[in-house]
Amino acid sequence: MAVQTDPIPNNPPNPVLNPVPDQELTASGAITRNNGLVLLNHASTIIAATLDAPVAGDVLYIVNNSASGTAAHTVTVPGGVTWDGTNTIATLNAPDESLLVIAISATRWQIIVNNGSVALS
Repeated sequence: MAVQTDPIPNNPPNPVLNPVPDQELTASGAITRNNGLVLLNHASTIIAATLDAPVAGDVLYIVNNSASGTAAHTVTVPGGVTWDGTNTIATLNAPDESLLVIAISATRWQIIVNNGSVALS
């Protein structure tokens, strides 16, 4: 008898339930995916990341994975896109701060969880 590990065959991995590092940034640059886990990892150098416009249903988990430090890593969405209907920049300036977001449209990321004190501006 074959062992089935996924109860729904051909179901894509769930980035929230099975967070495998999809992208780790150690310097400024573009976040190249809108689904999965993004790690911002540098203790002393600020990472200025940019994120593309989403597609409704995208789920993204952004984590300041730095071992220490207070570098103010930022994630900026493009013009016409917001985090919560107003803000376009998220600032993660302490280890383990994170945002769990889901796209509710092509112009809006809805914040599901703001862990720590991620500042929005």
